[in-house]
Amino acid sequence: MRAGTRTGYATWAWVLFFIAFHVYWYLGGRFGHPSPLPEVSFDVFGVVVTAMFVVGAVIPLAAVQSWGRVIPHWLLVAALWTGCAVLTLRGLAGILDDVLRTTGLGPGGLTGLTIEQVTGTAHPGPDIIWSGRATDACFTLGGLLFGLTARATRAPEPPEAQERRASGRAAHTRR
Repeated sequence: MRAGTRTGYATWAWVLFFIAFHVYWYLGGRFGHPSPLPEVSFDVFGVVVTAMFVVGAVIPLAAVQSWGRVIPHWLLVAALWTGCAVLTLRGLAGILDDVLRTTGLGPGGLTGLTIEQVTGTAHPGPDIIWSGRATDACFTLGGLLFGLTARATRAPEPPEAQERRASGRAAHTRR
């Protein structure tokens, strides 16, 4: 299996993990997210997020499966780089936000919110602190995986190059 193919499947697995945790949280699970999520609503935000989950699950597979060739290469790569940018920016912003609060350089972090406003308590336990850090790291990892998949996604060969390669193989097998 090519490295780009492995990366594409790793990205897809990351998306499935990401979606599974969101479903778990929406069903009331608390692990990794100590406060309950708001109820799912089908407002504009909910529709956009749902669409992002669907596209995020399809695009990494399209990069490594033969059926993905029906998607124009430029669109596939643009979607992968967009996923990379959104996830990386979200992850790194969360990390920087936490560093600013933790070091005291910015008690309000990037958002201007205190730790109490973010977590609901002035003295959050290590489970809440590390859960947030793990979430930020998870977003950053997803961004890295989408970027690696985008980088490894090659444009399809033109038909004449495929024919040359095929005729070269045929000549090699006759020898």
